[in-house]
Formats: sequence, C-alpha cells, structure tokens
Amino acid sequence: MPGDDERSEYDRQSLEDAKLATMFRVDVDRLKTIRRVVSGVARCPNCDKVNPAENRFCQYCGAKLYPAEEEEEKLWKIRRDDDSEKL
Repeated sequence: MPGDDERSEYDRQSLEDAKLATMFRVDVDRLKTIRRVVSGVARCPNCDKVNPAENRFCQYCGAKLYPAEEEEEKLWKIRRDDDSEKL
C-alpha cells in the first residue's frame, strides 16, 4: 500500500484527472486509458505499482489492470454482433 506522501500524490492526480475529464467532457476511465497509452505505463488499481502498459495483469500482485476496459470491449462485441444480425 502506498505511503502518506504517495497517497497524497495519488489523490492530487485523481483530482486533476477529474478536472481534466470535466473540462474536455471525457470519462475519467477513458482519460486514464489515454494517459496509459501515451506514457507507456499503467498503475495497478489494487497495489498502485507501475507496470508496462502492455501487461493485462499486475506483475506484482496479479490484479487485472484494466477491468473497466474489458467490460467496454464486451459491450462493443455485443453491439457488433447485434448489428451483424440485422443485416
């Protein structure tokens, strides 16, 4: 678990993310995805360790790094399947 200094940095970053997401009318999770792709790293939602962006699971604790993104992919697949059935 992050220390007090790291936690306050995390809270500051979360507040900054919320402000940017509101300003640009982007979902906060989408903003995190953009930041991950651009920076090439991802933070674990469980242990807050930095991982390479291409990892799907944390190399430290094994938690899923992008659970929200996987749910979104499932929804898009369902929508594509529904659209192809209409044709």
